[in-house]
Amino acid sequence: MRTDYEGHDSAYRKLKADGKIGWSSTGDIDILSANVERLVQAGHVPKSGRLLELGCGAGDLSLRLHGRGYELHGIDISITAVEWAQEKATQGGIQAEFKVGNVLDLKGYPDSYFDAVLDGHCFHCIIGEDRKRFLASARRVLRSDGVLMIATMCNEPGVGWAKEHFDSASRNMIADNGVAVRHLGRAEDILQEVSDAGLAVRHWEVIPAPDKADQDELLISCMKKE
Repeated sequence: MRTDYEGHDSAYRKLKADGKIGWSSTGDIDILSANVERLVQAGHVPKSGRLLELGCGAGDLSLRLHGRGYELHGIDISITAVEWAQEKATQGGIQAEFKVGNVLDLKGYPDSYFDAVLDGHCFHCIIGEDRKRFLASARRVLRSDGVLMIATMCNEPGVGWAKEHFDSASRNMIADNGVAVRHLGRAEDILQEVSDAGLAVRHWEVIPAPDKADQDELLISCMKKE
């Protein structure tokens, strides 16, 4: 299955040139931020310590956690996105470190380094066997009592582009150029992926799509299995 993770950089360059705030609108970030708050309120999530956002993009979700007691870190494959996130942090007087890197290896971070790792809509952009690498890397950098929080699209595609480009066999959305761009796993299958990666699910819930054009959202908090 073909992927083009590096292609996100050209998309971020266009978004910035067009005066957008980032990959998502303010409204979408509001919803995602509220969903992450649901995970925090469900318990098990550390209230302070080092936090890493995987696929941080322009930093909008990470920076919303400013003032919550976390030492903020973010990683993204897009140079433009990381520079944009750092600009926002500097302009807001927020201490945060954003790095260019690959979420599939996280080689810039040592083992057991983070108290919390956050996936804010990166995991559903990861395709095929890379999904195992994603979870393994997240697990590696977690402390023994750390928590991985996942917010990812799931279940059946909504109407429009997603449904038209959905391949039911792989459960990927395939762009016109043949590149797989999103994975829409069933909630139960994603939970199994997490368990198979050596992570114990402490809380999960599905947030139904608000309308037919959107996707269901799966929220998970998990820890390393003992």
